[in-house]
Amino acid sequence: ANIHRDYDDVRRCDAMLVSLLSPLGSKKKQGVSIGTMMEYAWAYEFRKPVVTVMDKKNVHHHDWVEYISTAIVPTLNEGIDTVVQLFPLLVI
Repeated sequence: ANIHRDYDDVRRCDAMLVSLLSPLGSKKKQGVSIGTMMEYAWAYEFRKPVVTVMDKKNVHHHDWVEYISTAIVPTLNEGIDTVVQLFPLLVI
């Protein structure tokens, strides 16, 4: 059920803001987010702009993520600012 919901969310959205940051205070090593990588593929399929938030040492740094992302920034605040700058008509 989550797969269909996530697919529809990507299909219906105007743009995606994706945070690949580790949870604050987390001591665990970050693993690859398989579901999020599927959402990137769907965003590419539907030609949706994607703003990605991740640091330089993030496990998700990969050619595909970099190719699909409209912008990659290191902080969530910068991600939000980027969405507002790139897509001002989408922000209500």
